[in-house]
Amino acid sequence: MKKRGRNKRAIGDLIKRNILLLSFFILGCSSVPVVRYYFLSYDIPHNSNPKYPYVLGIEKFDSEEVYNNDNIIFRDTPYEVKFYVYKKWASYPKTLVSERAVEHIKASGLFKSVRFYPDYYNIDNLLRGRIKNFEEWNKEDGWYAKFAIETEFMNVHDDSTLFVLRTDKMIKANGNNVLEVAIAMSKCVQETFDEITKKINETLSKSMLE
Repeated sequence: MKKRGRNKRAIGDLIKRNILLLSFFILGCSSVPVVRYYFLSYDIPHNSNPKYPYVLGIEKFDSEEVYNNDNIIFRDTPYEVKFYVYKKWASYPKTLVSERAVEHIKASGLFKSVRFYPDYYNIDNLLRGRIKNFEEWNKEDGWYAKFAIETEFMNVHDDSTLFVLRTDKMIKANGNNVLEVAIAMSKCVQETFDEITKKINETLSKSMLE
């Protein structure tokens, strides 16, 4: 009888330990951080009257290999790259920037139409580029967004390059957190496409006078 009682107590202790381990496991799973995703966003004034009777194709941008993923990269030295585990871009930077390029230049009213190329083939001009920097920089005086891209603008009818332009932007975030860096990155991209749009306008205006 005593042996049977000891067996019952042993089984009871085992069940209690298993319940305790299961509780720890459930608590551990419930404490896993939520993955947060960040977009590029800014307001663009729309001009509905096209200035030039051309169709622009934008080839989806390329990027340096280190940015060919959805990681939010940050640095505090030029010699090391780090990234967040639970904070990511909503898509690859080259996709986010390409989408902003189409929306931004379409809203400028320079072209009759702005399409992704080669999704749409019947175009007059082509814009393509490669992202050189797309990252957070952590400095002693605060956090920054850094964005650089090299673009090429072409006339597809004679396969000529009308200009090549590199733009580099670094804007300080309003706070030391990823959301503020995403806002600063959006400003970098906006200023970049303001410059590119201005350069395109100058180039096309000059070509029409020749």
